[in-house]
Amino acid sequence: MKIHIIGCSGSGKTYLANALSKKYNNDEWIIKGVYYAWVQQFFDECGVDKDVAVVPNPVELDIFQPENIDERKKEEFRKKHNISPDDMLLCFCGRLGREKSVDVLLDYWSKVIKPSDHCKLMIIGDGPSKPELEEQAARLGITDTVFFVGKIMHDDLPP
Repeated sequence: MKIHIIGCSGSGKTYLANALSKKYNNDEWIIKGVYYAWVQQFFDECGVDKDVAVVPNPVELDIFQPENIDERKKEEFRKKHNISPDDMLLCFCGRLGREKSVDVLLDYWSKVIKPSDHCKLMIIGDGPSKPELEEQAARLGITDTVFFVGKIMHDDLPP
């Protein structure tokens, strides 16, 4: 069983913890998230006698540190995807499913980012929502600043 703790505060957290504790008292819980200490403290404060196990979803930040980026690879990547040296590249990397809310990102992008801002958004990944997201980008008129590249192997991620 997976229990996701999201968007609860104050008495809502206490109610949720108590309800879950009563209903699933003998089950093992796995909390997916990054705030292990917060979740354990939350359970302790609410009197829930459960140990917290975290299933991490790490990103290897070291490979994206400026000092670790090969400038030649960076230039090749930008040239391959027609990204100007003056453009700032932002990336979404993940499975393209409704639960990822890429549609919200595209709506935001269309309202806030203009071509004169010299920002490009690369959507890396594949999934069931890809066709509708591509249609949304076209409908919003942002295909000049947003592009979909599909799945990219880890070693080929943007430098």
